[in-house]
Amino acid sequence: VLFSRQDQAPLFLYVALQAVHKPSPGRVALRPWMKQYESTDSYKHGEVFKASAALVTHADHLLGGLNQSLHAAGMWSTTLIVHLSDNGGQVTFSNDVQGNNWPLRGFKRTLFEGGVRTPAFVSGGALPTATRGQVLDGFIHLADWYATLSEVVGLRWGPHSSTYSMARYLSGESSESPRTEIILGAGNTG
Repeated sequence: VLFSRQDQAPLFLYVALQAVHKPSPGRVALRPWMKQYESTDSYKHGEVFKASAALVTHADHLLGGLNQSLHAAGMWSTTLIVHLSDNGGQVTFSNDVQGNNWPLRGFKRTLFEGGVRTPAFVSGGALPTATRGQVLDGFIHLADWYATLSEVVGLRWGPHSSTYSMARYLSGESSESPRTEIILGAGNTG
């Protein structure tokens, strides 16, 4: 996609790395990434945990390839990368141990922080230099990316009551997130 573009019009590219999810592509496909976990503590948790760790490493490899491609295509300086997830890792004590959310309590499908707080980051050359390497601890909901990305590219987006633009917060123009609360468990969460 990056190398076959015919013009220099802005591009929105959605890369859904469903790699860190079931169904697994299997041990044969994951072998290059599983090797490094053979002699670590993750091995004692079993094959499923080791395969899940390999899936994360594979996703890291894919993101590294995307970054290299963006640089090679001359697009890095104008690119904003948003990396996020929808839930915490699966931590059960059966044959499905796939993650570790420590020090947070809970896991996928729970309303504890381990189930709803996820690692996320914003990167790319379009990110203001002053905000690179900063850690923000304010609330950002998945729904907020609609307003945020709309504002970043100059689209009129609202305001809407369910989405807040985080553009000023992420750029360092505002020291606090405009979102002050998040509703957990609206509806049947199982």
